[in-house]
Amino acid sequence: MNGMSVGVGILLSTILLITVWQIDKRNAWRIAAKISLWVLAVITVVGAAIIGGGVWWETRSHRQEVAAELAKFRDPHGLTYWGLSMDMSKAEVRYLKGEPTETPVPSRAGAPEQWTYRLGVTPNTIDYDIYWDKAGEHPVAIICQGPSGSACDTLAGLGKGSSESYVRETLGKPDGDNPPNDKGLKILEYGTGKEKLLFFLSRGQVDSMALTRKDDEDK
Repeated sequence: MNGMSVGVGILLSTILLITVWQIDKRNAWRIAAKISLWVLAVITVVGAAIIGGGVWWETRSHRQEVAAELAKFRDPHGLTYWGLSMDMSKAEVRYLKGEPTETPVPSRAGAPEQWTYRLGVTPNTIDYDIYWDKAGEHPVAIICQGPSGSACDTLAGLGKGSSESYVRETLGKPDGDNPPNDKGLKILEYGTGKEKLLFFLSRGQVDSMALTRKDDEDK
């Protein structure tokens, strides 16, 4: 067996030497090099096209997913904030969040009932305020407020401290673009139906956010 392997090796070596001699005799090295370069170039172009096509498709798919996700925030019907939706009852809110920390007395007649859930430790506490409709059945607003750097839940990656330009870049042109009031507070509204997503801004940044729903009893 070893003798046959040696014999085969000698035969292949002889064939290789003869091939090299013939190529050298015909000055074919240059031609072979050119062919090799063309083959390498073709392989490179094809490989780049395959990789580029894969990246393009992945980017396109990702953009479609992002667009579909952001569409929820442009039309916030059925959206949830802090794990709560606008069609929940008081019993459902209590089940998920427990008893509210405070239930402030309405500041004026006809003002909506308010539940406040205070989280964290002073001075970094945050308040989730839930305002109820006139019938006391469903929320009309869920708002998060707190000091700078507080950990309010984000919406579409937007949260306290996000710049106005970043909100617009992420969600596009707002459906309601109110000028700043006398206190320097500005509100951006997204949504044209009963439910809306509001960003309250001051000093060019998001100060608080709210998910709101028009009260069915309001004309």
